[in-house]
Amino acid sequence: ALMRVGYDALTLQPPFSGVLETVAQAAVALGEALGEELVVFLPSAWGGLSSPPAQGSGRQGGLESPPHAEVVRAPLSGRNRLARILWEQACLPAAARRRGCEVLHGPAYVLPLRWRGPSVLTVHDLLTLTHPEWCKRGNVWHFRAILPRAARQATRIAVPSASVGEEVAALPGVDGSRVRVLPWGISARYRPAPPEEQERVRARYGLTGPYLLAVGVIEPKKNHAGLLQIFRRMLSEIPHQLVIAGREGWGDLRAFRRAWEELPPARVKLLGYVPAEDLPALYSGTDLCLQLSWYEGFGIPPLEAMVCGAATVVSNRGALPEISGPGALVVDPADQPETARALLSLLGDTAARRALAERGRAHARQFTWARHVEGLLEVYREAVGA
Repeated sequence: ALMRVGYDALTLQPPFSGVLETVAQAAVALGEALGEELVVFLPSAWGGLSSPPAQGSGRQGGLESPPHAEVVRAPLSGRNRLARILWEQACLPAAARRRGCEVLHGPAYVLPLRWRGPSVLTVHDLLTLTHPEWCKRGNVWHFRAILPRAARQATRIAVPSASVGEEVAALPGVDGSRVRVLPWGISARYRPAPPEEQERVRARYGLTGPYLLAVGVIEPKKNHAGLLQIFRRMLSEIPHQLVIAGREGWGDLRAFRRAWEELPPARVKLLGYVPAEDLPALYSGTDLCLQLSWYEGFGIPPLEAMVCGAATVVSNRGALPEISGPGALVVDPADQPETARALLSLLGDTAARRALAERGRAHARQFTWARHVEGLLEVYREAVGA
């Protein structure tokens, strides 16, 4: 039997981050599974999930409004965070009750604390509590005020990885038996790009020779400064350019700029925002895709790269080793000389690189949105049953 699910997507507004992409993708997949039994709450100014904003991290595109779902527009622009929090906390519970929602899902760290029915909270990471310096200031005060209480109150808590699950289970008043690990999916648009598509994208971004690739917003936890310093150690041994796809985010970028200025300008290409339709070809054409973050609660770009057939390297931090499994080479981003040596040895060994890429493709295929939503429906049923 289907149940009526309220889905709080009030946070959706451009530019999309990885978290917002997952909120939108899950809404679309849930709409396909639940139809009109899904009630999606969106800000009034939201133009449908299909209109990519002019600038962002390169994570959006190809998203439609949830098919067949009932869409409720909150009287909010989506831009004013305080107005959103007040509406979410004060008005959402009554709006969800009026529409007969049996379970309410907060897919991005928060729930209305006055909701008394069954609830599911998705916690992507606890960085606002553990590393506020890596987070946007608005998120820090918002999530610190609400996340711990929402986690104590939620009937079930969904997390993208076991490593985040352990952190959440350690929160005061949270019983680990309520936590469920539901890995995210990788959008179906990621697959190996044919040579002519790779050529089109190379020409578009002026990439002439071989390159290494990093994808993601430039922000403190992504460790772009360390990536540039490691690349600098490799310069004289390889012909590659380092290509960074992602807008400049927020936070203190001085270390990143310093590291960038120490490199010959021709060797580093900062592409800024890259539209989603160009990413599969960028991934497909790279010799190595690198994600050397200090922390990730999941880590979508390495899996996107693997699905596109790129040999992938991740740091040994956060959920990256767990999610990448046998599909990526794992390195310690703090040991720059050792990481540079490992990357050089992989670049010098075509057979090893091909084997790594093959393992990556086989591994990453299991991460689908359909599978994520199957898990969510199971968690909704548990919550209602509890």
